[in-house]
Amino acid sequence: MAIKLLAVDLDGTLLNDEGRASDQDITALRTAIENGIVVVPVTGRHVQGAGKALGALFPLIGYIIAVNGARAYDLQKNETLYRADISPEEAEAVFDYLDSLPVIYEAFLDDQVMMPSEHLERMDMFSLNPGRMNGFRASIRPIEHFRIAMKAQRMPLVKIQVLFNNPQFRLEQLQAIPKRFPQLNVTSAHSNNAEISGKDASKGKALQVLCSHLGFGLDETMAIGDNINDISMLKIAGISVAMGNASREICRGVSYVTGSNNESGVAKAIARFLGDRRDR
Repeated sequence: MAIKLLAVDLDGTLLNDEGRASDQDITALRTAIENGIVVVPVTGRHVQGAGKALGALFPLIGYIIAVNGARAYDLQKNETLYRADISPEEAEAVFDYLDSLPVIYEAFLDDQVMMPSEHLERMDMFSLNPGRMNGFRASIRPIEHFRIAMKAQRMPLVKIQVLFNNPQFRLEQLQAIPKRFPQLNVTSAHSNNAEISGKDASKGKALQVLCSHLGFGLDETMAIGDNINDISMLKIAGISVAMGNASREICRGVSYVTGSNNESGVAKAIARFLGDRRDR
């Protein structure tokens, strides 16, 4: 079965450790688009953050799965194809719990990312590499009296991101948070975070919805990722590719393990499975 859709994670996959896509990866994605492949960024970021990361490639993108599958968009029609939210009541319960932990967190809405001001001031303690640190800071709106502001807004959230500075405590909380909030979806995209979303938010679910919308079978898709939040789409894609920087858990059962995000692994995977189809 020919591949019609290429789903590509951003951080840790298309983007290197400095938060940039290599020239080789960008060229490979452009070629895939020219060959008729629907290239879909599938990311934990907002659309705006994904757009900044993709740069000149972004205008060529027709569809995007954002915020770990909590949203799928038709960018050309400015249409939301899928959404899965955290209710205000669920968000309040999560914040109550997180405020008892030695963590910082941020709340994703459709058009902005908000963080308690005092958390932003402590961000340097939470071990982000320089590329990711700059990306985080640029996207955050600091909020004084955050809990009061959230109660006043009474708006559903798209995602809550939690940052840790103790690796063992993070692993413990990746087990504890789902047990405490079984109605929510908990995953991770980086070595120091947890990401909490609505129960129906996952990259795999959003990919299924998008394929149905486009009339594609899942066996006509290829997915590339590197972390826990990518597993749901890697499991269902016709061709699944793990990055060379992915853990053994992510690599288990995939079709292929490519180079790392610092070695243009996306371009290598595209060359292996898609090649240049313009003359076919």
